[in-house]
Amino acid sequence: MTFICKPDVDFSLDKLKENYALTYNLIGPEKVKVLIDIRGLTYNYIPKESLQYVSDNPYLVYHERVAIILSGLGQRLLGNFYLSAIKPIVPTKLFTKEEAAISWLGINTTYTSLTPSQLPETILAP
Repeated sequence: MTFICKPDVDFSLDKLKENYALTYNLIGPEKVKVLIDIRGLTYNYIPKESLQYVSDNPYLVYHERVAIILSGLGQRLLGNFYLSAIKPIVPTKLFTKEEAAISWLGINTTYTSLTPSQLPETILAP
């Protein structure tokens, strides 16, 4: 499963909970490898309670491992803080290259994904 974060996405705790629920209602109780691309973020503040929720919530039982693609010093600092201080319960690794993240996840890149028009508006809205 791939998530591409839009610029200025809302990382409030309420919005995260809503998006997790919507996403896992779509895919069902299937184990997934998750690729999160935050390179497009222009606003890097994420509240601590949101980081904690992302690292430990009821939906993580469906995550096999998580790769986060990032760029720039601000994102790297945030990513390293997330890994060292928040300590996600799912194996998680930071990458600057998409190919390395895909290789680490061990996923097939010849898959069909949902187009933005197929996703609920709340997932797309910043």
